[in-house]
Amino acid sequence: MNGKLALACAAAAALAAAPAAGARPLFLPSPTVPLDTKVPLWSTAQPGPLQLPLNGRLDSSERVLVDVRPAGEVVGVRVVQRLTVTGTGDYFLTVPAPVRDVRAAPGSQTEPGFRRAAIIWQGFANRRRVLGADAELDPAPAAGALPLRLALTATVDGRPLGADERRTGRLRLELELQNTTAVRTQAFSARPASPAAVRAVAARVVSDVRKGRVPEQPTIEVEGPVRPRDVVVHAPLVVTGEVRLPAGALDDAVATGGTVVRRSDGLALRFSLVLGGAERTRATIALTGTVRGASFPRAVVRAEPSALAAIPIAAREKDPAANAARLLLSLARVRQYDAFLANPAQGGSVEAVYRFQTVERAPVAAAAPSSDENGAARTAVVALLAVLGVGGLAVLWAHL
Repeated sequence: MNGKLALACAAAAALAAAPAAGARPLFLPSPTVPLDTKVPLWSTAQPGPLQLPLNGRLDSSERVLVDVRPAGEVVGVRVVQRLTVTGTGDYFLTVPAPVRDVRAAPGSQTEPGFRRAAIIWQGFANRRRVLGADAELDPAPAAGALPLRLALTATVDGRPLGADERRTGRLRLELELQNTTAVRTQAFSARPASPAAVRAVAARVVSDVRKGRVPEQPTIEVEGPVRPRDVVVHAPLVVTGEVRLPAGALDDAVATGGTVVRRSDGLALRFSLVLGGAERTRATIALTGTVRGASFPRAVVRAEPSALAAIPIAAREKDPAANAARLLLSLARVRQYDAFLANPAQGGSVEAVYRFQTVERAPVAAAAPSSDENGAARTAVVALLAVLGVGGLAVLWAHL
C-alpha cells in the first residue's frame, strides 16, 4: 500500500478507536494520493535524483497509443509524453517505465536518454523547455495498467467474418467495452456534526473541478464513532470512437449504442459514452442488418479520464460524508490514470489520453496522431459532457 495512503488509513482507524467525545475534525481522502501502485507505471530501475530549476515546475501530458487484436490481446503500447520544464536552471529527471526503446517526439527541444528501463532527461532550461519522448513499451506489463478493455466480433449468417474475405448476408457486429480502473480501497462512515457543512465541502470540491482546479484535502467535523468500510472506486472515462466496416451496402440497419454514418470505404458506427463513476462500467456497441461485400471491421476508440464525469458521485449516497469521500477517491483515481507515465515532480499537472485501435497483426511503429485529431476528440469530449448534464464549463481537469 502507498505510504501516504497507509498513513491516512491509520489515522482513520485511530479515530475509530477513540471514544465519542463531541465533535472532532476528520480528514477526508486526498484527491492526489494514489489508491494503489498500478499506475503510474514503474520498473525495476532505481529512481534517479530529481533536479529542477529553483522554484521550477514540471507539467506532463501524454498520448497512450494501444494496438489490440480483435479478441482483446494488447500487442503494442506507445506513449508520447511531453514534459514542460518551467524555470531557469539545470534539470535531471527520471521517468520509470518498462521501455523497449525511446526517441525524441516531434517538438522536443532535446533528446531523451534510455537507461535500465527508464527515460532520462538532463540539461539546462532557459525559462521553459519542452522534453518530448516517444517511447515503445513492453506490452505485457503495460497492458495490465490500461484503463479500458475492448473486444470486437463480427459474424455474417452466424459465421465469423474473416479478415481476408468479403461476404454477403445477415451481419451482427459487436464491440464490447469495459472500464478496468476499479480498485478496492478504504473509506468510512461517520455522523457529521453539521451535514450542511459537509455538503458545503462537497460543493467546494465540485466547484474546484468545474473550474479546472485540483481540490485541497478537506476536513470535516464528526461526532460519534468513525467506521471504516471497503468501497470500489473507478476513474470515470469519457469514451468516443467508431467501428469502421468496409462494405458495399447495409440494409435494415439497427444500431445499439451508436449511430451509423457513411464513409468513402463503407460504413462507420460512431459512439460516445461515459464508463465508470456513477455510470455503468461496461457497454456493448452493436450493429445488425443485411450486408453486401463486407470484410472484417476495425475499431478506433479514445478514452479520457474525466474528473468532470465524477461529479455526479457527489449525490450518490444518503450519507453526505460518504458522498464527499467517494467523490474525492474518484478524483484520486482519475489523477492516477492521467499519469500513465509518471510526472517525476510533485506539484505539476498531469493529463493523459488513450487511443486504442484493433489490428490483425503485431504493429509496426506508426506516426503519432495529428494535432487536428486530438483537437477533434477534445471537442467531442466537451460536447458529450454537456449533453450528459455534468454541468459547469467542460474543461479538462488541470491536475495539481
